[in-house]
Amino acid sequence: MIPWSAQAVHHRASLREGLKIVRGVLNRNSKNEGLTTRELFRLAVQEPVSEEFTAGLGTSRPWRESGVPRPAGAQVPPGPPHAHHPVRSLSFLKHHILPVIEREKTVKHGRETRTTTHTTGHANSKRGIQVSTSRKVVWAWRTQRRPVSRKPTAQRPDYVYDYSHMKPAKQRAHRGYHAFIAKRNMLRARTAAKEAEARKIAEKPMREEAKAAARARHMEQERLGAIAREERRKRWAKQNPQLADQLAAKKRREEKAKADAARKPVPGKKRQTA
Repeated sequence: MIPWSAQAVHHRASLREGLKIVRGVLNRNSKNEGLTTRELFRLAVQEPVSEEFTAGLGTSRPWRESGVPRPAGAQVPPGPPHAHHPVRSLSFLKHHILPVIEREKTVKHGRETRTTTHTTGHANSKRGIQVSTSRKVVWAWRTQRRPVSRKPTAQRPDYVYDYSHMKPAKQRAHRGYHAFIAKRNMLRARTAAKEAEARKIAEKPMREEAKAAARARHMEQERLGAIAREERRKRWAKQNPQLADQLAAKKRREEKAKADAARKPVPGKKRQTA
């Protein structure tokens, strides 16, 4: 299949439209029980097609126009069962649409056990109605549940000391020591924050001075650049006088049109008098 052929264009359009249809079918029908590939195909071909896809398809057969020359005498393969639908065949659904949806991790393809109930006999017979059940393992597609958002739990302390194995005197000593360590760390953090704030206040004039110097350098570069551009414009006008005159006349006409538009009164708006 050549990338710019009609078949390739139709393939991309069918894939884009088919993904929308299959996602909608899965969201509506796979909540209680999964869908096999054949069940999904049967439901997908019943979905309506957008007018854009139908108009792009037209009356041609783009699924056959691959752009590759066919050998003489070769038989034309049969068309897809649902040629005018985006999900045109079970093979297209299985090999092109479902792999894209599976890579998105929005659906899951897994085994499920289905139970089928069969009834035999009649109510008027000796044995009456007999009910039998059979189980069958199938591979089905099912939408995955979204992860449940849990509330954040309270932050636990980094370390909990255990004093239960110590004697009362040791417990008091260890508790006092750990309380002293916690208070010391708190004072150190507070002192570090105050020093950082004082350093920031002391460095503020220096930062303002550096910012002003950078601004001045930028303005100087802008001024020099404007001078260089004006010199280049003058040299170009000297070398191309006719083009320069045409550009100047065009600029004057634009300025005049802009001034006339500004002086023209707006319809429906009353002029204010002093």
